[in-house]
Amino acid sequence: SVKGASTASNFADVPSGSYYATAIAVAKSLGIATGDGVNFHPDAAITRQDAFTLIYRTMQKAGWSLSNTTGASITSFKDYGSIASWASTAMTSMVRAGVLIGDNGYLNPAKNISRAEMAVPLHRVLTY
Repeated sequence: SVKGASTASNFADVPSGSYYATAIAVAKSLGIATGDGVNFHPDAAITRQDAFTLIYRTMQKAGWSLSNTTGASITSFKDYGSIASWASTAMTSMVRAGVLIGDNGYLNPAKNISRAEMAVPLHRVLTY
């Protein structure tokens, strides 16, 4: 059980009997997952900005915070202007904390993230 979590409502495209229905309903009720407002698109690939926003929101709900340990600036990345407005706070916070370090000057926010690419920032968050 997660304080304040509910499974009473889910996204329209999340099958009620699926193995992930409860997890997504909880994430929705806590404001971690917002989908497109109606659908979650559970079978779609996830972009880097989607993934880092989910991590960031989860950390907030868990009471974890990131400090500005590196002093890095989001504007130092060549593609910072392509970050969606809804992902900006999460991406900026993770860059400042050193969780995201980019790839040759790019964050690639709209690019899908591989499992290996996801493992690195997750490890950094968990050992922060």
